[in-house]
Parts: sequence; structure tokens; C-alpha cells
Amino acid sequence: MKGITLIEIVLYTAIAGMVLYGVSILFGAAIISDARNEARSEVDASAAHALVALTQAIRSNGSADAWVEDGTLYMREGEIEETLTPPSVFVGTFVQTASTNATSSTVRIELEAHYRNAGRPEQQYSNTWYASATTR
Repeated sequence: MKGITLIEIVLYTAIAGMVLYGVSILFGAAIISDARNEARSEVDASAAHALVALTQAIRSNGSADAWVEDGTLYMREGEIEETLTPPSVFVGTFVQTASTNATSSTVRIELEAHYRNAGRPEQQYSNTWYASATTR
């Protein structure tokens, strides 16, 4: 007689269950990794953009009229007001420190920002960046 025994069915079902469990673990890890990378790249790119805009303004104007309001970084050049960070990035610390010597003036910038993650722990990311700009 040819057929499948109950033991074979249980064994095949157990093997298929283990394979599906492994695939689901890998899929979940990929989703979490993607969320972490999204948060990191969003915050890093926003901070880089803000620091470049601020240092360019300082080099060309001697200073940057910038401020933080409700976690968003803004800058004004003349009559133009620019938002430097998107809504998904929260700026916690923004400090400009100026120092002057006989030949030049240097402005040091400290910017701390984190991702507004809406309660997802895998998207928790924050960092502090520093930049400086010198005028002559």
C-alpha cells in the first residue's frame, strides 16, 4: 500500500511551520531595519542641509538670523524666511556662538535633532552636529 502516514504529515507540517517562522522573523527584521534607516537618513540629511545653509549665510552675511520654534529650525535672509528642517525632524538644541579676533570672526554652531517617531521605538534616533564658519 502506498500512502502518507500520520507521522509523515505531522513531520512535514512541523518542518513547514519552522520554515515559515524563520521567513517571518527575517521579514520583521527587514521592516525594523528599514524604519531605523529611514529615521537616521531623514535626520542626518536635514541636519546637513541646515548646517550648510547656516554656514553659507554666515560666510556671506557675517551672521545667520536663525531660530527654533516648536522644534522646527527657521532662518531669515533679508525678507525671505526659510524652513530648514522638515516636520519629521525635531530640533532640540540650536546654539550659535561667535568669537572675534583681530582679523576674523568665527561662528560655531551646535545642532541637536531627533526623529519625531510617533511612538515607534525602532525609529528613535538623535544626534548632535557641529559646524563653524569664519568671516574675514
